[in-house]
Amino acid sequence: MKKSLAITIETIPVIAAILSIGLIVSPLSSSVVKGVINISTILAFMGFIFFIVGRKIDKEDKAVRVMSIAALLSGICMVAFYIAAIMVFGL
Repeated sequence: MKKSLAITIETIPVIAAILSIGLIVSPLSSSVVKGVINISTILAFMGFIFFIVGRKIDKEDKAVRVMSIAALLSGICMVAFYIAAIMVFGL
């Protein structure tokens, strides 16, 4: 039970990062898409928090360790994506 809960929690930022980056670079621009981008970006940035929570729940399982690293990398990926965007715009 603890293992599946930890894996589910740590999957959220990974899916959110993929979804937000995919929607940001897509040509779609409706109000619904912008709302999804906002929510998924916030969830992806929270990958650091999901990493800590997942490790607290079950830190012994290998699958949880792998997913916690993926959650951490999703947060880092979103930070790097926005840093690259800032550099492109020259701010």
